[in-house]
Amino acid sequence: MTKQIPDGFHTITPHLVVSDAAKAIEFYKKALGAQENARHMTPDGKAVMHAQLKIGNSMLMLGNEFQPHCLSPKSRGGTSVTMNLYVDNADATFDRAVKAVEEFGLEGPVDRWRTCRDDVHREVCEHGFDAERNTFTQSYESAALDASTLMIPLVGFLPPTDPRVVGTVAAVERELLIDGLVARYDSQDDTDGLPPCEGAFLPCSFWLADNLAMIGRGADAERLFERLLGLANDVGLLSEEYDPVGGRMLGNFPQAFTHVSLVNTATNLTQASSPARHRAASSSQA
Repeated sequence: MTKQIPDGFHTITPHLVVSDAAKAIEFYKKALGAQENARHMTPDGKAVMHAQLKIGNSMLMLGNEFQPHCLSPKSRGGTSVTMNLYVDNADATFDRAVKAVEEFGLEGPVDRWRTCRDDVHREVCEHGFDAERNTFTQSYESAALDASTLMIPLVGFLPPTDPRVVGTVAAVERELLIDGLVARYDSQDDTDGLPPCEGAFLPCSFWLADNLAMIGRGADAERLFERLLGLANDVGLLSEEYDPVGGRMLGNFPQAFTHVSLVNTATNLTQASSPARHRAASSSQA
C-alpha cells in the first residue's frame, strides 16, 4: 500500500482528481521539474489510483477520476472502498443533481444520474453493511467501523428510523467512544497509513448528537452537545480533535469543519424543520 503521508512530511498534502493522471504527471515533470515519489495503479494497471509528486519543497498527490461502477470491489480487484466516498460524496451528489432537474427544472442527463445514484445506494447497502452486527462499516466487506457512517441519515441516504441507522449509532457508541467523545475510527488498525492518534474527532461527535436527536434520544443529544460546547476556548473556538485524557485540543485549530458541525447541530436541536430532518424526510430509498 502506498503511504498516504510521504517521508519527511507531517501532514496530508493537496490531492488532485484528474481525467488522465499519467499525462498530468508527465506535464508536471516537464514543466515544473517534479520528481515522482510514488505511483499506485489500479489492479488492471490502466489508471493511477494514487501518485505523489515532489515539486520543490512541496508534495502534490493526484489520481484518476472514476465512475462509481469502476470503484466496486469486483472491478477494483478487491481494493477497499471507503464508505464516506460513496455516502457523503457520490450518492449525495447524484441525488442532488437528480432533484435539481426534477424539482427546479434544470437541464442534465437525469436518467444517467438517477441510475448512478440507485446503483451506488444498492451497492453500499449490499457491501457496506454488516448484518450480523447491524451496522454500516468503514469500507466494503470490512468489519472496521468509521464514524463517518453517521452521515447516512444526515444526507438523506436512509431515514433515521431505519434499523440499520439505529444499529450504526449503537455500534459507534459501543466501539468508538473515547470518554464520551467520538473517534473517527480505530486508528490502531493502520487502515489509512497515518500514525495512531488518540484524539476524538469533534465533527463526528457533533454528528452523533445529530443522530441521537433524530432517533428520539433528545436528552442524550443535548447532553453531548453541551459537553462539546464546554470544550471551546475562552473565545469560543474549537479544534479538529480533542484529547479527553490530556484535556487539550489537537489537530487543526481553529477548525471550520468543527464549527460548521456545531452550527448544524444547534439548528437540528432547536428547529423542528431542521436541514437534517428535511433531508431525512425526503429519503425514499431503502
